[in-house]
Amino acid sequence: MSTWGSARIFLLEALVVLYSLTAAAFRSDKPSIATDARGLVRLAIPAAAALVGLGIRDRLARNKTRSPHDTVIDVLAAYGLALLSQAALMALAPEWILPRWAPTQGGFVGIILLAICRSLFPPNSREVRSEPALLADWELESLARRARRFKRVCVASTAAAGVLGAYLLTLGLVRARAAGTFLLVGALYLAALTARRDALTHTADEDLRALRRQLRGLLVWCYASLLPALVLLLWGTMVYLYWAPLVILIFAELTHRSLERLGPASGTVPAL
Repeated sequence: MSTWGSARIFLLEALVVLYSLTAAAFRSDKPSIATDARGLVRLAIPAAAALVGLGIRDRLARNKTRSPHDTVIDVLAAYGLALLSQAALMALAPEWILPRWAPTQGGFVGIILLAICRSLFPPNSREVRSEPALLADWELESLARRARRFKRVCVASTAAAGVLGAYLLTLGLVRARAAGTFLLVGALYLAALTARRDALTHTADEDLRALRRQLRGLLVWCYASLLPALVLLLWGTMVYLYWAPLVILIFAELTHRSLERLGPASGTVPAL
């Protein structure tokens, strides 16, 4: 994976850890971190400790076969170091510990999301790059089927986003109308992407270009329409609900991985 790909994974894991700690330590109904002068520093200390734990696990995982239990060890290492940081602060500078840190629904959801990230995007997959191989006939047919399935997903997503966007525009809240505008524009973009006809020539170059174009369009929809609409809708609400944008980011990263796995549109894909 490229340096940009590794940076995306690091940022995604950092956001998940920050969400988990925020949901577990600060008041959720009206996020108290915004009114706590030391809130960001209090949050940054255990988050940095957790990310150091994940970094150590990444270093140890290089050139090793990953077992099914490694994800659990990753999560334990991350939150174990976060707990140690709080224990050290309690002894040395108690004014900097997380306020009211306790098991909460949002905290557990964050732990689950971190486990999902470590399972879907393990450290070894960020280092190993496969050599390109020529596409076989059955792989070309599989590619065409994948493109057709993708278009069906786009049609369903377009309809859902369009209906929700139209509903939000009828509400009186400015944020809701702004979110509805993002969703409607994204729905129109997906509709245009879906309506485009790509001839199935059964040549590697054409099929790869078509599928890569569709996946890039899906990324644009996630980042430029769906994600900002969700953030606008959730702004100022319960911290717990912010798991939804994190799920969108995980889905976007899966799409990035699909693009990288296809390789350059030159009749080759990475060997499986």
